[in-house]
Amino acid sequence: MDGWELPSTPVIELQGFKRVPLRAGEKKTIHFELTPYQLSLLDANMVRRVEPGAFRFQVGGVSPDLPGDVTDDRKAKIEFNSSNEGVSAEFTEPKEYKANFKCKLETSKRMITGHPLLAIVTVKNEGNLTDVTEAKLYAGTLLECWRFELRPGEAKSHVFQVTRLDASQIAVVGGTQMIVKTVKDRTAK
Repeated sequence: MDGWELPSTPVIELQGFKRVPLRAGEKKTIHFELTPYQLSLLDANMVRRVEPGAFRFQVGGVSPDLPGDVTDDRKAKIEFNSSNEGVSAEFTEPKEYKANFKCKLETSKRMITGHPLLAIVTVKNEGNLTDVTEAKLYAGTLLECWRFELRPGEAKSHVFQVTRLDASQIAVVGGTQMIVKTVKDRTAK
């Protein structure tokens, strides 16, 4: 596709909002907490991550402006027109954040006539970023999909009940992993 480019990160995003009434001359301290997930982006491989680097934030009663003459480095140029509109600051995050999903598949070795084959899929997030993933179970064709969120260090299990096999193997695809197990059908002669 000529002229097609991968989307870049947004120039600016709203990450928190609080309405704070102030009388003339009054001051209040407001707390906002930004999580790594709020700072994350989807990279070219659609993997959610927080890249190390500088993050700039603005707090104010209006949205900061992008000067009209800016043609590059737009993120560094966004600012308030006056200090009455808001304040800007920057912090540096030295560490990368991303989820790292590890899957495990447990099944019996045979499918018994009249009984579903239980396929137990366990997924653990060994990364340092909360994210959503899915596990897909295949037996010749896609049988079922399970979508869920995992915090860092958290593991979840799901039981798939396979009532038919279109192949001698079942496979689970979770994250970037694929696990395949051979299963014999006791109904076959």
